[in-house]
Amino acid sequence: MKKTSKILLIFIITLFTFLGIKVFAEDSNLSLESVKITAPEAGIYGVGQEITITFHFNKPIKGQMPKYAIYFGDAQSEKIELETENLTDFSSDVTYKYKIKSGDNGELKPEGFVNTSECQIQDENGKTYMLTSPFMTRFENKILADTTIKWTDFNNAQLSIYTENTNRNGFHIKLDNATLSADNDYYVHLSHLAEESIILKDSNDVYNNFYDNGTKMWQTTLNRTDSKVYCDSDIRNLFAEAGDIYITICEIDKETYIPKIVLKSKKIERPSFLPITQRITAYFFKDETNTFCWEIHGENERKVNYKIGKVNDIELLKSLKNGESSAYQKLMEYAKKSEAIATGTVKLGTDKTIMDKLNLVDDEYYFVYLELDTEEGKYYTIEDVSLYQALVNKDLGIKNLASIVDKDFKWNLDDEKLKEEKDTTISKNELPNTGITIITVLAFLTLITISLIAFRKYKSYKDIN
Repeated sequence: MKKTSKILLIFIITLFTFLGIKVFAEDSNLSLESVKITAPEAGIYGVGQEITITFHFNKPIKGQMPKYAIYFGDAQSEKIELETENLTDFSSDVTYKYKIKSGDNGELKPEGFVNTSECQIQDENGKTYMLTSPFMTRFENKILADTTIKWTDFNNAQLSIYTENTNRNGFHIKLDNATLSADNDYYVHLSHLAEESIILKDSNDVYNNFYDNGTKMWQTTLNRTDSKVYCDSDIRNLFAEAGDIYITICEIDKETYIPKIVLKSKKIERPSFLPITQRITAYFFKDETNTFCWEIHGENERKVNYKIGKVNDIELLKSLKNGESSAYQKLMEYAKKSEAIATGTVKLGTDKTIMDKLNLVDDEYYFVYLELDTEEGKYYTIEDVSLYQALVNKDLGIKNLASIVDKDFKWNLDDEKLKEEKDTTISKNELPNTGITIITVLAFLTLITISLIAFRKYKSYKDIN
C-alpha cells in the first residue's frame, strides 16, 4: 500500500509539471498563473543589457526563494543560475534579473528552479509550499543574445526635416550623430503613435528580414551613404496630417539576417513655418485662380479657404510700406477680425476664377487671407496672408488683384493722400475739429453776455436823465 501511494505521488508530481502546474506542495491551491520575461521586449540584446523574468502567482507569498536556471542556445550550453532576494513581504510577483555578458549567444531558454527542497515559501494563511520547476521550452517573449554583432549606437541621434529649397513639401529626414554601418541595412517605420507595437516576424522559429507591425510594412529605408530617409507620397501625407510623428529604425545584420530595433519611437520635430506671405501663394486672373503651398501638405488633393477684405488702416499700410518686422503679423490679425468682401474655397493648384465675385475699387488695398482646409482637424493648420492692390479698368472690363510683390503693385500713399485717408477714418462718434468748435461757442456766448449787460446799463442811465 505504501509503495502504491509513493508511485501515485510521483505520478501526480510528474503530471503537474508536464501540464504546466508550476507549484506542488501540501496544498495544491497555489498555482503559477504566468511567467513573463521582458528585456523590456522581444528582440536581440548585447553585452550589458538587462532582462527580467517575472513569475506571477495566484496569491501573495513570501519566504526563501530558490535559484532559477536559464541558458542561451541549446541544452548543452552553460547553465546560468539566477538569484532573487527573499520575499520578506507578501507579493504575488517574484522577479529574477540578468545582465547579458560576453559569450551569451542564441535564444534565451528556461532550465527551471534549482534545489527546491532547500527552500520553502508560505501564503498569508501560514501554509507552506515547495516550488517545482515549470515545464516549458521557451519564454512568452523571444529573447536572442548575440554579443558578436556590433549594433549602431543611436543614443545621441538627431533627426530633422531636410529641404534643398523653399518648397517644404519636397523634403527628406536627415539623421545626424549616428555612424551607420556599411555592412548593415536599416528599415524605417513612421507613425503618429508613440507606443505603437512593432513585431519582427519570424519563419519556422528563425528570425529573418520580414517586418510588419500587424497592419503596415516598414515604409522605407535609411540611406547608409548620406544618412537620409527619402520621403515618398505616403510619408508626405503622414507628415501633412495633424499629430506628432515618431520614427522607429530597425537594423539588419547582413551576415546573420538578425534584426534589431535600434531606435524606438523617437519624435521628429516639424520645421518652423516659413515667414508670412511665403507659405501659400495665390494669383488671381481673369480666367483662373492659381494657389501654391510651400509648406508640407502631402500629395492628396487639398483645398484652400480664402477671405478677402479691404484694408482701411492707414497706419498698417504705412507699416507694410516701410517693411516693419511685425507688419505682416499685424496684417494677419487684422484680416482675421475684419469684415470680408468675399469668402470661399478653391482647389489647391488651378481652379476657376473668383474675380467675378469681387467688387473692387481701383487702386485700393485688400488683404487676402488663405488657410489650407484641415478637413475637420485631419490635417495640421497652414495659414497665410498678403497685401494686394485692385487694378480696375471698367472701360476695358479688366479687374485684377496685384500682390505686393507684383511689378504692377504701386504705393500711392503720398502725404496728402495719407492726410485725407486719415481724416476719413476718424470715428463717427467724435465731432470733427472739436477744439475749434468749443472756442467759437464760448466766444459767442461771452459776446451775448457782454451785450446784455451793456444794454441794461444803457437803459438804467437813460431813465435817470
